[in-house]
Amino acid sequence: MQIIRKIILQIACLGLMLFISVAVIAQEAVIDKKIIGDWKGTLSVQGQQMPLVFHFMLNEKKVLMSTIDSPLQNGYDIPMGKVILDEKKYKINAANLGATYEGTLKDDSTLVGKWLQGGMS
Repeated sequence: MQIIRKIILQIACLGLMLFISVAVIAQEAVIDKKIIGDWKGTLSVQGQQMPLVFHFMLNEKKVLMSTIDSPLQNGYDIPMGKVILDEKKYKINAANLGATYEGTLKDDSTLVGKWLQGGMS
């Protein structure tokens, strides 16, 4: 009886490992490779236009990550962190900046989104 339980437990563990592997592969597969690269835009802050550059890249573990440049503030390669794809919306929580960004790919060259920082958008 113990041998049967042990075999059942091993099969269950293998099934769980397979499920986790498939889930990770599926998550990587949904990343639209078009997002990888540099995206230039402007942020309107109290009537002033501030240029921003998002950089999206895959790290060594194939996780989509991002940094941002704010040239007017002499800020470059500021870590934004992991990018989460929820449905077709890319979400970034930059805790170090107290900011979040949510955007969607409108087409191959346009990323449209909303920047929230300090309660302002």
